[in-house]
Amino acid sequence: AIKYVQEKSEYEDETYFVSAETLEEAKTAHRRKKEGAGNIGSEVHKWIENHIAGENDPIPEDPQMAKMVNAFLDWEKEVKPHWIASEKRVYARSTWTAGTIDFIAQIGGKTFLGDFKTGSGIYDEAWWQCSAYQYMLQEMEPDTNINGHLVVNIRKDGKLETKESYAYDTNIKGFLGLLMAYKVKNNLKTT
Repeated sequence: AIKYVQEKSEYEDETYFVSAETLEEAKTAHRRKKEGAGNIGSEVHKWIENHIAGENDPIPEDPQMAKMVNAFLDWEKEVKPHWIASEKRVYARSTWTAGTIDFIAQIGGKTFLGDFKTGSGIYDEAWWQCSAYQYMLQEMEPDTNINGHLVVNIRKDGKLETKESYAYDTNIKGFLGLLMAYKVKNNLKTT
């Protein structure tokens, strides 16, 4: 908000002169910036989804989005994933949960359940999310064999980072514990 006010204000002798309108706009400047960044992430995510589905969308004209898409394409060229599924909807009646898996792919002889991120980093919550999806998938399709989880994070600056996890047994306990706490707190059905 401070930066927004400084940009929109008149400045004289280390004093900012600000209109009431600028102050009102400053209250939500951070939200507009976050929503704008979120929109770019959503657009890139959609482009990748279409690409995996075999659509030949052109590289976006927006320079930031183009950097992100090209980073993904470079990664794809390097690791050569065999895409098995994209945007697969899953659910588990046992936990009353549902979600959408970004992708399942074979890479280097292993089958990964994965998630695309477009934030500043890869956080622990991503592993709980992937484990939850695997739990749901295996309830729906018990013979499914997932070797690990893969998060592909494409930052706004075009840098791409990946991390793998093979700790399903530990991470699913974390997810189920959080789910139970959420349901108890909100008095929701727990079985």
